[in-house]
Amino acid sequence: MYIVCFLNPKGGSGKSTLAACLASGLAEASESVIAIDTDPQGTLTDWQASDPENPIPLVQIEKPNNLKTLQDLAATYGWAVIDGAGRTEEMTGALIRLADLAITPVVPSAFDLWATNDLVEAIQERQEITGGQPQARFLVSRAGVHTRLGQEVVAAAADLGLPLMGSRIHQRQAYPRTTGEGRTPLTGNDPSAKHEIRGLTREVIELVQGGQ
Repeated sequence: MYIVCFLNPKGGSGKSTLAACLASGLAEASESVIAIDTDPQGTLTDWQASDPENPIPLVQIEKPNNLKTLQDLAATYGWAVIDGAGRTEEMTGALIRLADLAITPVVPSAFDLWATNDLVEAIQERQEITGGQPQARFLVSRAGVHTRLGQEVVAAAADLGLPLMGSRIHQRQAYPRTTGEGRTPLTGNDPSAKHEIRGLTREVIELVQGGQ
């Protein structure tokens, strides 16, 4: 089982929305996937429950010790997409140890990147022990549709030592509109949002399976 975690201690980065979109993108790509909600707010759980026909199975895990459940699920699912807990350091540490890929979504602001410093250090400490695992990336989320990525954001990512993903997720009404109904833009009518999700899904698959 490949495990992808969305981690950011700061709210408003779009973790839950991105977890829902990636899980749906993997399912669309004919991958077997389960969503895992470790955030006490339960946003991903609410998303999954909002549509009785939502095809993504979901498990809610509130305690780090219960992550052992993933071992039992590995025989059934090829992927687990995890919405990480916000400021729960113990759960975040456990997810870093389990993840194949840790994605930290950030709005395109140097301040927001710098706010992830402790998380990045925890990831890098784990990478030093394991020889580079988990892979880790920043993902620019909620970017202005017609706004270029500022050089200060690129520089801040470089200073922190975490690469930026090539994918970008923009601020589009399609995301809150569809996720509020237990769906994602993949079932909506915004081709740009669909393109973004499919691009992110392809990039994640290439990163994890390619081991880059």
